Amino acid sequence: MKKSRKYKFLILVLILMFQLFLNGQSINSEVISSSGISDINNNILLSYTIGEPVINYCYDGNYKLLQGFQKPEINIVLTGFDYQFLALLEGPYESGQMATSLNQSGSLPLTQPYYAEPWNYTGTENVSEIPNSNIVDWALIELRDASGIEFATTDKTISRKACFILNDGSLVDINGSDLLQFTGEVSQKLFVVIHHRNHLDIISAYPLTKSGNVYAYDFTDSGFKAYGGLKAQKELNTGVWSMIAADGNADSQIDNKDKNDIWLQQLGETGYKQGDYDMNGYVESSDKSDYWNTNSGKASQIPD
Repeated sequence: MKKSRKYKFLILVLILMFQLFLNGQSINSEVISSSGISDINNNILLSYTIGEPVINYCYDGNYKLLQGFQKPEINIVLTGFDYQFLALLEGPYESGQMATSLNQSGSLPLTQPYYAEPWNYTGTENVSEIPNSNIVDWALIELRDASGIEFATTDKTISRKACFILNDGSLVDINGSDLLQFTGEVSQKLFVVIHHRNHLDIISAYPLTKSGNVYAYDFTDSGFKAYGGLKAQKELNTGVWSMIAADGNADSQIDNKDKNDIWLQQLGETGYKQGDYDMNGYVESSDKSDYWNTNSGKASQIPD
């Protein structure tokens, strides 16, 4: 009888140890408190715990560490950080950097050009004059908050800003030199989208991480920095990657509409034109032969 009880006890201990082992394979958010209560009524959950009067948290740009007491989801404020992004445009790229032909000819607009469809951006960014001779064009930056890149769709957008892109690929504020700053809050992971008026848009394949006071992301040094990998960007030189030219109507795909509705209709015109795929200030046959012909059939890989 004693042996039977002993064996039963040992079996119970083994079962408990096995259950603890299984539970130890994952980390859950739990609260250990001296007192509290929860109740469900009409599908509404009300709960509280008694803990310390001051509850704080630490955040290193990637992880949030709480004190262990019940607390609502924490949103990380974007304000107070700098954002340093690098991206190249295929059209104006030559000899290791992008040409500034539109700037030199005085063709760049003084007001952000993304107010119309498909962007419908209502920002009021404008300048009295183009502030830097190294400016290539305007770009539109978008930050998205999602649990993973495949869920970083348009509805996850939390902040947008129009800015300038310099000839080395730097995206800067409208004063022509400062790093970008954003407002808003992120509760999951932060991804960045780069829009340009006649290049396929791109989104970061990986969440942004913070070093010091700066969130930085460089699309130019790898074919896998943009989501979609080798389909999302083009390798211009060995190890140098750019956004893809010839999306004249900015519908995120390069097809006959970009040739017939944009390039052909503007052929022979000069200035700030959507069909000027190399961005030299002239819509000419080389825009079709050098860019549309080689890129036709390609599309943005952003999960919209």
